[in-house]
This record gives sequence, C-alpha cells and structure tokens, in this order.
Amino acid sequence: MRREYNLNKVKRDGIFQLNPLLLPVVCLIVGMVAGSKSIAFVAPAVWFYAALAAVLLLLVAWKIAWLSKILLLTTVFLVGAVIMGKEERQACRPLPPQEVTYRAVIMSEPVEHGKVVQMDLLIVDDRQPLKVKASLLRDTVENRYRSLHLGDGIEVCSLLEKPQTNPGASFDYARWLTVHGYAAQTFIYYLNWQKTTVDLTPLSWTDKLRYVSLLYRQRLVAHYHEAVNRVGGDSFSQEELGVIAAMTLGDKTMITSDLKDVYSIVGSSHILALSGLHLTILYGILSLLTFRRRRQWLIQGILLLGIWTYVFLVGMPVSIVRSALMLSIYSLMTLSGRGKSPLNTLSFAALVILLVQPFALYDIGFQLSFLAVLSLVLFYRRLAGWLPSFIKRNKVLKSIADIAVVALAAQIGTAPLVAYYFGRFSCCFLLANYIVTPCAFLILSCGLLSLLLIPLPLLQGLTMQLLLRVVGFQNAALSWLSSLSWASIDGIRLSELQVIFIYVTIAALSFLVYKLGKMKEMPEASPPNP
Repeated sequence: MRREYNLNKVKRDGIFQLNPLLLPVVCLIVGMVAGSKSIAFVAPAVWFYAALAAVLLLLVAWKIAWLSKILLLTTVFLVGAVIMGKEERQACRPLPPQEVTYRAVIMSEPVEHGKVVQMDLLIVDDRQPLKVKASLLRDTVENRYRSLHLGDGIEVCSLLEKPQTNPGASFDYARWLTVHGYAAQTFIYYLNWQKTTVDLTPLSWTDKLRYVSLLYRQRLVAHYHEAVNRVGGDSFSQEELGVIAAMTLGDKTMITSDLKDVYSIVGSSHILALSGLHLTILYGILSLLTFRRRRQWLIQGILLLGIWTYVFLVGMPVSIVRSALMLSIYSLMTLSGRGKSPLNTLSFAALVILLVQPFALYDIGFQLSFLAVLSLVLFYRRLAGWLPSFIKRNKVLKSIADIAVVALAAQIGTAPLVAYYFGRFSCCFLLANYIVTPCAFLILSCGLLSLLLIPLPLLQGLTMQLLLRVVGFQNAALSWLSSLSWASIDGIRLSELQVIFIYVTIAALSFLVYKLGKMKEMPEASPPNP
C-alpha cells in the first residue's frame, strides 16, 4: 500500500514539483535576457528597487502559498535582470580616445593570420586589468614578432577600440568578444612595440593562477613536440600533432582551417574543444583505476581532485572550468542522495554558473553543452526504449546502439542552435560519432599517459606512436566522410524567432509522444463482476 501511494504521488506531481530548481532557473534566465535587452532604456536602479520591493512583499505574504511562489519567482526574475544589467555596464568600460602607451602580458600563443599576428593581451598597468584582442602587423624584414610567446611582457603604443563587427558579417564578433571578457581590441604597428618586463602584482589571484597554468600548458605542448620528433616527426603531419594538443590540452593553435572545416561538416567540432565530454572520459578513466570501493566520499574527492588538476593543466579555459563545476556539483549531489533527478542537478549547476558568470548565458559553448545534457536527460531513455528487444538483450549490440542513441539524443537539442550559429546541419553525425567516440577515449588516455611517461623516453615514444596513428586514422576517416556529397546541408539561415519556434515544436512533439506512451502503459479496465 505504501509503495502504491508513493507511485500515485509521483504520477500526480508534475515536472516542476519533481525538479523544484527548474522553474527558478528559467525565471533567472528570462530576467537576465530582459536586463540585457533593456540596458539602453531602463536604469539599473529600476530593476534593483523592483527586486527589493518583491523581497519585502515576499516576506509579508510568506504564509500564503500561491502568492509566495509567485513573488519568489518574480524576485528571481528581477535579480537576474539586476545581475545582467550590472555585468553589461561593467563590460562597457570607457577607453581613451587617442593612442596610449601601456604594458601588457601575452596570454595566448601568437598565431599568424595573413599579414598580422593575433594574440590576447592583458594590460596590467591599469586600476583594473584589461583584456584585449590584439592584431600585430608582421615585420617581414627583421621578423621580430617571432620572438613573442605566451607569458612575455610587451610595451605597446596603440589605439584601444571597443569590440566591433565588420559590416555585413553574419557573426556578431563584437558580442562574442564582450561575452568572453574582452574589453577592447587593437591594431599594433610593427614599430610600436617592444618586449619588456611586466609587474604582475596588480593582477587578481585568478588571473595569476590562469597565467601560471597557461605557461605550464605551453611546456606540456613543447613535450609533445619533442616526443613526436623522437619517433620520426617527418612521417607525421602537423595536423595530427595539432589534434593531439587540442583534444588533450585545449591548444588549437596548430589546427588548420581546412581541418576545422572537416570536423564541422561531419558534426564533430565539439571533439576539438575541451568540454564536458573530455572530462567525462577522464572521470571514467580515473573511476576504472579505483576499482570497486566502499568509501565513496574519499574516492569522489580524489576523482574531483584529479579533474580540477587537469583543468589547471589545460590552462583553465572557461568552457572546461564550467564543465568541471557542473561535474563536481553532480557528483556531490549524487553522494548526498539528492542527485536522483538529473534535471534538478542540471538546474542547480546552471544556477551556480550564471550567478558567478552571468555572461556565460550568451556563450555558445555554455548553450550547446547545457542543451546537449538537457536533451540526454529528456530523450535518452525514450529513444533507448524504442530499441528492438534482441538488441537490449545483447550487451555488445546494446553498447553499439547506445552510441547512436546518445548522439541522436544530443543532436535533438543542439542541431537548431548549431544551424543558427554556423549555418550547417551534419547528415553523417551518427557515422562520425562511431569514429570519434572510441578515438577520443584512446587519444585522451594515450595523450595523458605520454605526459606521465616523460621521464621514460622509450615508453613515451611507443605511446606517442600509437597516439599518432589513432589521430591519423580519425583525421582520414572524417576527411572521407566530409567528402561525401550528402555529408552536410550548408547555407542555412535561421532567425532567433525561427529557432525559438523550432524548440517550441520539439517540446510540443516530445510532450505528445510522452502522453501517447503513458496512454499505452495504462492497463485496460477490467469488466465489473456480475
């Protein structure tokens, strides 16, 4: 009887009752969008006083259940507007109208693009460090720019300008720079700079930590170069080394635009950018090393320590920090017994991330990663339930089918957004997934193992040879897939309204399928006894 009561209670409860954090996160996001869109005509004080009034009303009407819920969600909405409005105004820092001389530290390895060298600068001689996207004109005579590397100090005289998007461009480059923390962009003439020593004292502890981690990552990339040269670097292309550095350390500077296009056509661009997939693989590898264990808290603490150590080693990019935070929250909530609802756990992770870093809401990586996880939570079980019974009974066939089910479930949530941002839909993503999933496991495992084997050159050489061949196979297979005439549909142009309509349609169809499934599960009524 008790079990029947609990089952009936679960049936009566809706999605918001079973996931109490879902609705507050939705209200927070809507409030952030409202605060961002109204920045030009609504003063920040208006949102602040409205939020304060909502809090006071909430305290007064706390005992009235329905009214307190409405006021609570209204307060969350207004808090989101206040936070995003404040963030938008801080991003619009005033810049000097004329050329200025400043000292900065190089925060990314300089990369050649035509006649310029692009790099990230962090100006440290200001009251607040200023992140700048810089383009340095190459000098073709002395080639002084080749002496510049990540971590070097540089003294520059240039004009700092607000981020701008080229006229007629479909991608809002200025918005992308702002969302990723760039307060300005600049063009540096080849005679207007020189290397110098920079005092890093004004930097915050987070900036200093990221600076140290980037330097350490550069050393690890150098170890990759040395290992490849020892095993016969001439027989391997630079693209293979670039994929290894990207998939294991997050350094994409060596990947050519042609190779990026290949991965984009087959729907595997996410594999080149460190994300939750890489951390999940690493988490699984570390879990296998622990075997069966009883002290879950101790083991989970060790696993999370390994995850965050890896985050430091790869330079602490925003995307991987976000994924590590989400994985940590999920792990801790699961251990505390509150992780039985993945949707609620995902909502809590989004709540923490958006409160700490509001601009993450407009980051493409944030949107795609959370939509992918949300799609897996909502659609994986339903799609897996449609598999034929003979596949479910066979462990090998089920493992093979699960790869397709996971890819399809994630694609449902991310395809409209990918088409909106990149104008492309991959038609062979299922085939590509059967290639990149096992390869990603081998590449990440062998890549990290080769770094651990630095003191043992012979073993490291054997590991590196295996690693290069796996990457070569992956590149060749994906290149063949991308050459097929039906590999992708390009030239897609979607507006924001069309994307919203697509997601509403997906939600409506999913709800319809869910209801039809529930109707089929209902037992037929037995006739009354005579």
